[in-house]
Amino acid sequence: LRPGREIAAAPAPVRDPPLARAAYLALPVLVIGAVVRMLRAEVLDNVHREFFLVNCALGFLYAGSEDACDRALDLVTDKTQMASALLAIARDQWEKDAKDDAIDSLDEAYEILRSQRDIETRDSRARNSLMASIAVQFAGFGKTERGVQIADENQDPAETSKALMQIARILTVQNEPDLARQTIDSIEEDADRLFALIGVADETHGEEIAAVIGFKPGESASAEEIQAFAKERVAAYKYPRHIWFVDELPKTATGKILKREIEIPADVGN
Repeated sequence: LRPGREIAAAPAPVRDPPLARAAYLALPVLVIGAVVRMLRAEVLDNVHREFFLVNCALGFLYAGSEDACDRALDLVTDKTQMASALLAIARDQWEKDAKDDAIDSLDEAYEILRSQRDIETRDSRARNSLMASIAVQFAGFGKTERGVQIADENQDPAETSKALMQIARILTVQNEPDLARQTIDSIEEDADRLFALIGVADETHGEEIAAVIGFKPGESASAEEIQAFAKERVAAYKYPRHIWFVDELPKTATGKILKREIEIPADVGN
């Protein structure tokens, strides 16, 4: 972003769905039509301008025209939209084995989003969600410590927990169980940590997902409420199918849950 540009309001960050990518690759880019669209975008003064320009830029990228992509991005002024575009560019570069470029693009996306002031932010939830996606992507690129650091910086505690859960799952897939456990232990809320443990166990051992709940004094919830809580925080296929309650969860002196010491009821599959 060049100094002196005005920051325009913008909708939620642009995603990069596979169908959109396929459409970009399948349709030829007509240079004359693209120029006309870009010129029209320059005179638009509404929230759709940034969204339109970023999609044009990604269309050029997937069609193989990096110069046209750069020219379109030069017109983008909203930092959330710019960071979203750079995240998509980083993923594309990684797939093309330009890994150093991918990490540089992801770094730039993070720095741009981090520099965004409150007065420049139209949708703080979209910004925090995008920051979480950048954190997870760093872990996917093998930069786990950087990913955890960025996740911890998130202004939304819920987005921090979600990002750390996803990073733990990535580490499990990468056969890094010790780092996955450290990431889980950094999740502050007990309920989040419990469901993170369940998610990792499911991917490691292929077990059916179950949850054992130990309430704090004065707290209570039904199995249905626990399942609803889990569905808001994990993928639909990962919420616990079996739930039972105990007076107290076995923990170490430092408060870590001792999963191996949890007794599984006879009517629950092992």
